[in-house]
Amino acid sequence: MSYFELAKQFVSKKELPPVDHSKIEYYPIKKNLYKQVREISNMPEHEVAQLRQSNGDIRVRGKHCPRPIKSFAMAGLDVRILRMLDRKGITTPFPIQMQAIPALLCGRDVIAIAPTGSGKTLAYLLPMVRHVMAQ
Repeated sequence: MSYFELAKQFVSKKELPPVDHSKIEYYPIKKNLYKQVREISNMPEHEVAQLRQSNGDIRVRGKHCPRPIKSFAMAGLDVRILRMLDRKGITTPFPIQMQAIPALLCGRDVIAIAPTGSGKTLAYLLPMVRHVMAQ
């Protein structure tokens, strides 16, 4: 078999049958997994603004954005994840993580803009793991 014949087999598309999703019963997906701790809930607005300002001038847009967390434990992450973070020397969240983790745990859309090395990847991964574990 020539290279071109072999390549044609790999490139050829297989038609998939259409799927009628109305006939499939899917498990419900719980999107909002975040439960804000009292310490954050009881914070006056000016303290929330000060927390955002003093941690890299965190800026948020949108309605009803969750407040930033001060520790990973405040995010309600699994104990095994908290232990792993501690073993790796990751004890407090970076500013991007403080705001993005609660928003992502709420099932919100997040566009995080921060420099390389600021913790964006972990800010997305931790909520993703929690969402997968909860489903």
